Amino acid sequence: MKKRTSLLVFLLYLASISCVCDSKPRSRSIHLLTAYTLLKESIPRNHSSDHTTLDYAYTHFQKVPGFLKTLKSLTKIVHNLKEIKGHMFELAVAKKIHEKTINQKTASILGFNQTIQMPHDPEIKRQIDIHATINGTNTWIECKNTNWKHWKKYKKQLKEQKKIVEQMSNEKKRSLQYIVYSKQKIPDHLINWFQKNNITAVKDE
Repeated sequence: MKKRTSLLVFLLYLASISCVCDSKPRSRSIHLLTAYTLLKESIPRNHSSDHTTLDYAYTHFQKVPGFLKTLKSLTKIVHNLKEIKGHMFELAVAKKIHEKTINQKTASILGFNQTIQMPHDPEIKRQIDIHATINGTNTWIECKNTNWKHWKKYKKQLKEQKKIVEQMSNEKKRSLQYIVYSKQKIPDHLINWFQKNNITAVKDE
């Protein structure tokens, strides 16, 4: 443990001086490695699925816009296991999309936690968890790891995200899709609400 802690301190030191003595790509690599190492040290070892997801994401998504920001966000809440589960689910969904199609090249992860805004009305904007291309279709994905007990607090967010994506599709005159991925089972009454609002929601399998 002492050796691992010393390594982490050294990495943090390198990250702190990287903006002065390193090029931008090198600086980014150091910040990524620092965040990754901190998360590996902090996530309980018996959370094997989280470690597997983190390792895969670090290997495949280093150059994806927003990935470094996502890792840094995780380091800030790493001791709140309940909250970190939600963020790890985002990486797990991206991992699943990527590994299912890595050989067919029908999907690619384009970004994490990107902000989109309503065309002609920049005051209306929302952040969405994953931006990807799936089977040639530009796709925006919102991930939810919740039991949906307090689902009403998400209504405005989900409806606005859907509306922005629709307007972007009309503006760009090309097909865009919006999907909500749920870690937990979606209650029947909520399925009806999603259908009523023309929102595609799927239970992660």
